[in-house]
Amino acid sequence: MRFRFDRIRGTFTEPLHPPAVFLVSRTRVGGLVRAGRDGRIAGQAVVPLAPGVLEPSFDKRNVSNPAALERAVRDAAARLGRNGGPVGLMVPEACLKVFVLPFEGLPTSPRERDEVLRWRLAKLAPLPPAEMRLSYAVLKTAGHPRVVLALARVAVVREYEDAFSRAGLTVRDVGIPALNLLAFARPDAAGHALVVNLEDDHLSLTALLDGRAALYRFKPFLQDPLRPMTLAEKIDQAAAEVETTVRFVEDREKKTIAAAWVRADVAEPEAAVAGLQARLPGLAVREPAFPAAVRPPDRHFLAPLVGQGER
Repeated sequence: MRFRFDRIRGTFTEPLHPPAVFLVSRTRVGGLVRAGRDGRIAGQAVVPLAPGVLEPSFDKRNVSNPAALERAVRDAAARLGRNGGPVGLMVPEACLKVFVLPFEGLPTSPRERDEVLRWRLAKLAPLPPAEMRLSYAVLKTAGHPRVVLALARVAVVREYEDAFSRAGLTVRDVGIPALNLLAFARPDAAGHALVVNLEDDHLSLTALLDGRAALYRFKPFLQDPLRPMTLAEKIDQAAAEVETTVRFVEDREKKTIAAAWVRADVAEPEAAVAGLQARLPGLAVREPAFPAAVRPPDRHFLAPLVGQGER
């Protein structure tokens, strides 16, 4: 799922159009190229980032070493055979604030709807309009409508766009990693599932209810350079958050989630998935079904890029 930052548009449910899509995280820059009418994966690239080059944040400057990020982008683009043109980009989730909000009703006029959404969002994350980039999608449900809202700061997004621009690439669309993972979920007959995005520095959870995104939660991990969290500690925290989310859905929505699809972008992804399976015996914990063209060492990292093409 993606959105544009230049104006409000309901584009979450549309795939990224450029054949080359890139993903930036705190530790890596990755890219994927699709070709042919069937959109087959024709190439992939992953380039590491040195510690400290990038620290994703909604409120603060993200890129402390622009030259290093630019070099990584150029390297990834060269490996994909891209020396220019439009590309899609997925920025770290910590750069964004994402909300799934219920409404009693919404105006039919796009302008009036935008005003209602901005008014609602101002209560959650007040920002001057000139500093804010907002996108939304209205989800059709049997009951009251739900709206997925994504908010970012203009200055933060430009840090990433500028690195790609200096590398000769034009960022046309910006996507949200976790929402692109929804393509991998296989909801039950009622349309319920949980998508877990486990990364080195954070965890995000997206609940699908009746086939639609109904809940999004983002939880950063404690970043203490003197005592970094172990993988086991992250798994324990992730399992506790999953259990809390499942209970919340059962209590509030009166719906049961029986399965979770896990993207584990950590040093040992298979161990992380197995750890969650052991910690969550009442839940079917599964990996995404990765295409054979995506090489195993980078499957979990590139999963959001693969997912956007599966929609």
